[in-house]
Amino acid sequence: MKCKMIRAGVLLICLALTGTVQVYGVNSKTEQGRVTIQLTEGVILDAVIETSDVIPDSVKLYRAAADRFDGKKLINALLGDTPEDISAEEWENEAPAYYYRGDLGSNWKNVQGTVYAGESAYIETEHWSSISRCFPVVHEGNEIEVVFDSETKDDDFSFAVRKDASDIVGEYIKIITGFEGIQMSDAYSFSYQQMEKMKEYVDNASENEQAKPEESSMMEWGERDNCYWMFFEQLIDGIPVLSNFVSRQDELYVPASITEAGYTQNGIEYIKFGRSFEIVSENTVKLIPVEEIYENLRRKYELSIVEGIIIDQMKLIYYPLPVGNDSEGRWECDMIPAWQFRVRQGDYTDYVYINAVDGDEIIG
Repeated sequence: MKCKMIRAGVLLICLALTGTVQVYGVNSKTEQGRVTIQLTEGVILDAVIETSDVIPDSVKLYRAAADRFDGKKLINALLGDTPEDISAEEWENEAPAYYYRGDLGSNWKNVQGTVYAGESAYIETEHWSSISRCFPVVHEGNEIEVVFDSETKDDDFSFAVRKDASDIVGEYIKIITGFEGIQMSDAYSFSYQQMEKMKEYVDNASENEQAKPEESSMMEWGERDNCYWMFFEQLIDGIPVLSNFVSRQDELYVPASITEAGYTQNGIEYIKFGRSFEIVSENTVKLIPVEEIYENLRRKYELSIVEGIIIDQMKLIYYPLPVGNDSEGRWECDMIPAWQFRVRQGDYTDYVYINAVDGDEIIG
């Protein structure tokens, strides 16, 4: 067996041509696109390695400005023109935000709805607003749990298979935003029966009066309410931009970018647009070997008394770390190549980010 010996701190790794890795004192195995390593007694890394094709040796390190939406331009692109009765919100030292509620025009089959464009931006039909209040989910941080009939979350509906729906939505988002690339990161299929169950559950929760979906209380549910709820990541050079909300102890704002969309038999009924980034400068940086990333991850947990931790996602992303404001007041960010790890312990989920260039954990 031919082996290459790599010393990464105290961790010795023997990488065989078969793809099997033996970490002395630790059971470990890698397969194509997957890694399994017992990092410590209570922590196991068992994850699909999410990259475009292969792990690159080097990538671009960008300085980028977190852009604000041009309200009138975006609304005109969505609706085909700018409504006469659009409202403007003026903010000191910022471009105005625009809001409109009413007939969304022929681009949206003349249904009633709302569109907003400013620091954030979204368009939503009244129908989507009603049914989305009854989605059978609970939110735990960045995680979404389906509470009724969760086994159907990946089902296809007769009006369109989910893959076709996601392709249609993804192309439309690229046209409207000008994003270089986009990919679906998650999706849920909700039947009207699931939403009806959720409505009944909330209506019967007397201790939770404020959570009752008022506008849906008299809804008559049917096939037209079956829907796909989808999430898309923005890509730069084929690498996803951070799409999770990050809460830092230093309270530094980290501008993630996730686009949320809704699709029914009527077509697209909802889009909440992710933030775009304008590239200011760039240079090429080398990524350190993933073996060093694993070792640094092990060091993070080796002195902790923890049990039952499973790290089930390893994903190469761009982490937008703000470094200041530009002359227009926009956040300027270093788009740091980073490995995102999803950490699960029972019902608790968190994320760890490790700089793919120097191996340091990105903390705040």
